Order: sequence, then C-alpha cells, then structure tokens
Amino acid sequence: MVGFIRKREVILNAGTVIRGFGLRVFVRCLLARRGATFLSLLGGNYVSGHSQNDGQGSRAQRAA
Repeated sequence: MVGFIRKREVILNAGTVIRGFGLRVFVRCLLARRGATFLSLLGGNYVSGHSQNDGQGSRAQRAA
C-alpha cells in the first residue's frame, strides 16, 4: 500500500480500522498489492465521488 496510511499503520491500529471500517476493509488492507491506496480499498464511492443514488439527485431534489 502507498500513501499516508500504509500496511504498517493498519496493523498497528487494527482495532481502530476494524471498528471504523469493518473486518472486510482490514483484510483488504492486509492483502493489498503494493500500489494500492487506503481509499481505493474502501470502495469506488469514496474515491470517485459518485453517490449511491445513481445520479438521480437527493431525495429532497427528487421530491421538489
């Protein structure tokens, strides 16, 4: 892993990573390839800026 949050930091703070992001993200960090970043392991929605509402806008915008 590259960036500010590396595999070493994830291992040293395992409890915090698991509580904050879940066991799946923790395991992904341990198994990550060398060029991966922590944000890329969290999933596409965090990195790309796309929301989960398929571009339809927020509920308030759809209701208006």
